[in-house]
Amino acid sequence: MPKIFLAPGSKENIQRSVKDGVSIEVINPVEPTLKSIIRVLDHPIRIWGVGDAIKDKWADVRAGDIILFYAKGSKRFTFKGDVAFTYPLDDSSEQLTEAKKISKSVWGSDEWFRLIFLSKTEEIDIPLSELNAITGYNIRGLKGFMKVTRNSEGIIKLLVIQYLRRQLLGI
Repeated sequence: MPKIFLAPGSKENIQRSVKDGVSIEVINPVEPTLKSIIRVLDHPIRIWGVGDAIKDKWADVRAGDIILFYAKGSKRFTFKGDVAFTYPLDDSSEQLTEAKKISKSVWGSDEWFRLIFLSKTEEIDIPLSELNAITGYNIRGLKGFMKVTRNSEGIIKLLVIQYLRRQLLGI
């Protein structure tokens, strides 16, 4: 079963890099490994980044995991992303330099260079209170990237129900 991660972000950054995606020209991959693996993604490229301070949490993210994006100030998770791969694949200076360059190009700062490339994204609407009810958490406002450790199955069921509702009702 995929792991679920929660990622806070500004509405603008979620809009830019998760909803709208970023052109391959903005990312401009040069490092050979990234250049070859990025070809599997649809364009525009959907991407998220986290800082080095939470490297251990980021290192737990795998292909197929799910990230729920929390729009700061909204008390809602507004997008879901399926993880394609993370980058850098190692801490070589070549890959770190490439990741920092991409972070600066996408968000204007090289701070969020622990990158998560997404294979698919979709709009969702999950109030923070509903996630708290499903997981037993008491989060008042998501402040940092975190892995869900309680009742991931319940969240997946909620995502499936929302997806089916959108498909059946055309919303």
